Amino acid sequence: MRILVTGSTGFLGEHLCSLLAEQEVSFDRWKGDIAGIDGHPESADLVVHLAACTGSNDFESEPNRAFVVNVLGTQSVIEYCLRTGARCIFSSTSGVYLPSPEPVDENAPLGPTRLYPISKLLAEGLIQRAARFRNLKATILRFFNIYGPGQSGEFLIPYVVHSLAQGEVPRLRMPEGIRDFIYVRDACEAILRATQVQECSTVLNIGSGTPSKVAEAVHILGALMRREVHFDRGEVHPGENEATVAAIERATQELDWQPRVSLKEGLRRVIKS
Repeated sequence: MRILVTGSTGFLGEHLCSLLAEQEVSFDRWKGDIAGIDGHPESADLVVHLAACTGSNDFESEPNRAFVVNVLGTQSVIEYCLRTGARCIFSSTSGVYLPSPEPVDENAPLGPTRLYPISKLLAEGLIQRAARFRNLKATILRFFNIYGPGQSGEFLIPYVVHSLAQGEVPRLRMPEGIRDFIYVRDACEAILRATQVQECSTVLNIGSGTPSKVAEAVHILGALMRREVHFDRGEVHPGENEATVAAIERATQELDWQPRVSLKEGLRRVIKS
């Protein structure tokens, strides 16, 4: 099987490509403009579509470009897959769900209000339409809060690690917010398993299944780094979910996959890196 990975130089993409190489899986990296992939002359058996604008700054500074990449870029991937007969594994986000105090399964109500998950839900719609009416073979993986070594400082965990290391007081937008932190290696192993199964549901949640308060993760980091933890409260982004935790039974059953890295161990690995 030959795999084509888009977004291969991003945080998740780099970790996935390292895992594929480690497992001696044959793959290529798509390094061009995602809009041009539909004309790519070489065939693949499967496309892992990770390319996306993900940061809030992308949508604040260049919202038109961000939607072109995330939505129209996904349509280009769909056209490539349909032309070559490739299956598509698409990286989406838990941000498409409405806030819920209970773990959400794949049938939970959707209603994103932030621009990034809105763009992902639009892309999901294109994939599901192509699957229904054009026989696209596709799997949508809705990732929860991925973290790990090499992540951009714009994201929570590396931002807090940097702040504590510099003796600075981090600003937390929602310290009491409940999140589902999943270590990047576990996320990549879920993608790998999705490439190996012949059939699975169209949508799968990929998370740890364990709720953690943001402040709890920060205090774990402080203890591991032997730093006294204080934090200020920052301004909450409009539409940010107060609680989001994955129900992962479908993924564990259909992919024969289980997250293995605890939050404390994952944070230890981030600090060590």
